[in-house]
Amino acid sequence: MARRFDELDRITADLTRTLNGIHVDTHHHPLAADRVHANARGHAIAFAAIATTIALDAERRAGRRTAG
Repeated sequence: MARRFDELDRITADLTRTLNGIHVDTHHHPLAADRVHANARGHAIAFAAIATTIALDAERRAGRRTAG
């Protein structure tokens, strides 16, 4: 399963870049227990990574708008 999830992550990241979207890879986080199933801590880590990535992307996009 790990190989298939790695391939899914690669495809998702590539598609996200093509669509100018946001991709957050929590699959390879060091605290992921079995890289498939998350417990409450895993969900909290994933949420924090997603929130941080969205905030950084929003700042980047806002800076681009005001700089131009």
